[in-house]
Amino acid sequence: PGKHSHSSSLLAVTTNQTEQHNQSRHSINCLEHPSSLFSTINQFRLSDLFTDVTIYVDGVPFACHRLILAAASPYFRAMFSYNFRESTEGNVRIQDITPWTMKRILEFIYTGHTDITYDNLFEMFNASVMLSIKELTDLLIKFLYLQMNIYNCIQIEQLATLYSLENLRRTTLQFIVDHFMCLYEKNLFVHLNEHTLMEVLSDDNLDIPKEEYVFLTIVQWVNYRPVEREQYFQSLFKFIRLNSISDSDFVTNSMRNEKLVQKYTACLRTLKDFYSNNFIPDLLGPIRPSTQIRYHLIVIELPSSDDEND
Repeated sequence: PGKHSHSSSLLAVTTNQTEQHNQSRHSINCLEHPSSLFSTINQFRLSDLFTDVTIYVDGVPFACHRLILAAASPYFRAMFSYNFRESTEGNVRIQDITPWTMKRILEFIYTGHTDITYDNLFEMFNASVMLSIKELTDLLIKFLYLQMNIYNCIQIEQLATLYSLENLRRTTLQFIVDHFMCLYEKNLFVHLNEHTLMEVLSDDNLDIPKEEYVFLTIVQWVNYRPVEREQYFQSLFKFIRLNSISDSDFVTNSMRNEKLVQKYTACLRTLKDFYSNNFIPDLLGPIRPSTQIRYHLIVIELPSSDDEND
């Protein structure tokens, strides 16, 4: 008695023999059957054959099969299973998605693949989350990792925060910290919200050559939208590690004379304590390691006298 199997790229055959009955049971498996089946079903969709529901997006109709939609999406499964109007009617209207995106979503549901570009990436992601298509959402998250750069990292962080994608948000925050000077030089940091900016400025390894850039960042960030952001100035000011500022003139002149600093007594008092040498560690904060001068030991091996004689 035993178990034997034979397979090719298209067909797998498994044989089981039982001693008691001396009979063989064969199991055959066509490896291409699922893809072939779904390819045919997709052709049915495109030809409007055997469809039983029509999705309307901004007036554009998409003929579909309830069974396929329900199998691919808990959103549609719930819609067709419970006492919603759509469970008995043949028409479904979906909002907050463009026809272009709906076409790609359906293509993915029926075939497992679709085309995306960076321009439609965020729209596709929002739609995949709304329709609860996990497989597509997971693929788009991987695509976000690959496409992350200084121009989209803030938008990705906001997306990760909105949908509680902790791993993606953690990676994006680290990217912002590691490339902060690039964001500063291109004035992109002004699009951070107050909570994320505080997280970034609190990082010991913030990518800045001098602590002075933290102050400049805060002032520029507030002045970008002064009406709504000025309320956060005092809280942000506490993230400046004055102990890391080596240029005393910057403190006594640039910082002290800044209008926002002049407006808040607590900020002026902190600066006064600093340049009068009455340090208050809780206010000044620890030295930021990333702003300190780094010394590198270079070892040069010189030839010995014996080597020279040779």
